[in-house]
Amino acid sequence: DRILQDKQRALTLLQLGQGDEALDLFAAVTARDPRDAESWFRQGGIHWERGDGPQAEKCFRRVIKLRPDLPFGHYNLALALEQQDRLAEAIESYRTAVRLKPDFAEAIHNLALLLSLEDRFDEADQVLAKGLAQHPGHSKLTAVRAEVLERRGDTQQAYETLQPLLADGAPVTMEAALTLSRFCKQVGACDKAIAMHRQILEAGGTSLHPRE
Repeated sequence: DRILQDKQRALTLLQLGQGDEALDLFAAVTARDPRDAESWFRQGGIHWERGDGPQAEKCFRRVIKLRPDLPFGHYNLALALEQQDRLAEAIESYRTAVRLKPDFAEAIHNLALLLSLEDRFDEADQVLAKGLAQHPGHSKLTAVRAEVLERRGDTQQAYETLQPLLADGAPVTMEAALTLSRFCKQVGACDKAIAMHRQILEAGGTSLHPRE
């Protein structure tokens, strides 16, 4: 039917980088069918990528109204709220996303970061401990847990948390590599710090053996 055709065309335009045209088509779909959660979701994503947090928020709230059980709706709402510096609300939306999908690594990561920014270190550590229980060795979660411990004043424990990522051949993202390098320098492990810097330079700003 016409709605399905417009959605498929909009998705193609989005993949081609033609966001304006895609947004117009998705908006036309929701004008005809306000209960089309996917088209609201796509509009929210386009607005968010443009830095328009308020419009993204409106779209993701429509998604949640239609699909309250969709963890990605709550996750993306949190991103839109975070973009507007409404961190307390973003934290609650990330919590909901994790409650609906307990193994949602990105939501766990972002939730812990925001809790840490508000100096709620124990809460952040608890969130990460549960996340790492489901994703053992997850480099981004391990790296952010080390940062939380450091901010709490436990530098040595933070370094010990990073030990599994220092093993030769361990899969490490760029974000984790930068954290590892900094901690290695702090504890005097200069050879490890140099090795991590070498990996960062060789990767050229991309992820190192991404796990996701």
